[in-house]
Amino acid sequence: MSRLRAALGEHGLDYIKTKVEVVTRMEPDNAARALLAALRDDWQPSVKIRKERRRQPAATEQAQVLSPEEEAEIVRKVKEEAAALRAQLAA
Repeated sequence: MSRLRAALGEHGLDYIKTKVEVVTRMEPDNAARALLAALRDDWQPSVKIRKERRRQPAATEQAQVLSPEEEAEIVRKVKEEAAALRAQLAA
């Protein structure tokens, strides 16, 4: 009790309340011992670190608009590569 009174006289009531909040959030087995340690070692409240959320690109940014000729060319190339692969596997 004398350490608590000494800390109260030295730092003030707000300081003690802050340390009590820190200890209360921890839910220790021995709160009195934790409070004295918090006063002795100047424990600080935990700080929450917010993770940045990755921004999803808009659907319009992802989709490419292809002309019918470009689309036909891509389909033709895919069919050619598929035929070549089938012929290679058959051999």
